[in-house]
Amino acid sequence: MRLKIEISWILIGFILIGVSLSLLNFLNFRSLWLDEVRIGLNIVEKSVNELLQPLDYNQVAPIGFLLIEKIFASLLGNADWTMRIFPLLAFLISIFLLHSITYKILKNNLFALFASAFFATSILMLSYSSEVKQYMTDVAFTLTILLTTITYNENGFKNKWWIYALIGMLSIWFSNISVLLLFTAGFYSLYRTHYSIEKKYKHLVYILGLWVFSFVIYYSLFIHDHPTKDFMTIYWQKASAFLPQDILSVEFYKSLSAKIKIYFGLLGSNKYGLLLVPIFFLGLFFLGKEKKAFLYLLVFPVVLHLILAYIHLYPFSTRLILYLYPSLLIIITSGLCFIYSFFNSSQQKLIYVLPLFLAANILIIKRNQFPIEKEEIKKSMSYIKSKFVKGDNIYVYYGAKPAFEFYRDDLNKEIDDSNVVLASAHGNKWSNYHMPISKMNDPVWILFSHVYRMKNEENLTEEEYILNIFREEGYQIIDEQKYKGSSVYYAVKIMPTPNQVDG
Repeated sequence: MRLKIEISWILIGFILIGVSLSLLNFLNFRSLWLDEVRIGLNIVEKSVNELLQPLDYNQVAPIGFLLIEKIFASLLGNADWTMRIFPLLAFLISIFLLHSITYKILKNNLFALFASAFFATSILMLSYSSEVKQYMTDVAFTLTILLTTITYNENGFKNKWWIYALIGMLSIWFSNISVLLLFTAGFYSLYRTHYSIEKKYKHLVYILGLWVFSFVIYYSLFIHDHPTKDFMTIYWQKASAFLPQDILSVEFYKSLSAKIKIYFGLLGSNKYGLLLVPIFFLGLFFLGKEKKAFLYLLVFPVVLHLILAYIHLYPFSTRLILYLYPSLLIIITSGLCFIYSFFNSSQQKLIYVLPLFLAANILIIKRNQFPIEKEEIKKSMSYIKSKFVKGDNIYVYYGAKPAFEFYRDDLNKEIDDSNVVLASAHGNKWSNYHMPISKMNDPVWILFSHVYRMKNEENLTEEEYILNIFREEGYQIIDEQKYKGSSVYYAVKIMPTPNQVDG
């Protein structure tokens, strides 16, 4: 008993470490990166009624998520940190939901604590815990559906079937992937009801009917004929997020292999994921032997998602399968529990191996930059603000435009539209950058963020190419500052260009 108490406190300690790291990451107040800022601009610029319409910047998000974000922004101000509160709460709630589910499946508190500790110290979960996107709420609602499904079918709600129905109905409005979980849960509940003593088919018909009703309303209002459908399909096709439809082709199996790699990559490291694969399969064996119904509940959503990727309805990509992380973790935890069951009482100290897996998570976090930063345009703009004088101009690279617009009010009030040039994207025609630069007034701040990785035939990035244009126009860069994912340069014209001399 003493041993169990000691290991329990170690696991709880790791959970507290994970919670502390999530709060540290949140309180770092990092800049929104491009994907976040596109959602953020919709939230701060649109009214509640406008959020019910298709979003700008080719963004798609569940209505419930957008409305909660709007509430936080309205109450606490249109700042980046206010929109990160909801994802952070989803992360913190998920830790406890995961513990409850794992305990219900394994009936072992130590391994339930281990699953929660592993989740709390995962670099991927910590990253999305402070991201203004819906993916962490996907995780929270996945766990909520799993927990209520298990509880309902264990008669945990007694005759309060409406609780299960209501949670399913609400989840559709807060998480786009909840439909996959509800589809899985529906068949699971049918199976459990059929083999139960009471056979409450009437209650289940009400539950499933209300789920379908909620989905039909949501689909007709917000999904059917959505204007971004074609754009997003092409985008994800280019990202190879769908499966090839020729099941006999080599490309199909290469793509499927890549998807499996992405699935295990959720663990934070490809090498670490590979190490845990054997334990994963032991977990599958254990659940298949002892708890077949639970195995179906955990695995079938993966199968469904792959089917949707095959018919090009829903892409299979890291952030879009983040909701599958808890089930992956529960299966791995089941494998560890299965291994542990072979040891007799004299070998119980081997349970202390569990914290080594958590220490590996901490090592992965340490190897990555933490607190997490992606595109620190706030720091670049703050530097401009500290040095800006009346008459200065600003050239904004097109990848930085959304973030520049979001944080623009924090800049010097003397900056107006006449001082700012917002660059356009020119694809492979980089020579088109020349014209607007040649017409700029001197001096100029050159702001970059989210610079695309493509290079030209001279092996130059767009940032390097644009800076060379300024030099060709007679500018000298006399100051520069570089931050994670963002940079700023101050340039003054020191000599006329050949065209100006001829003039």
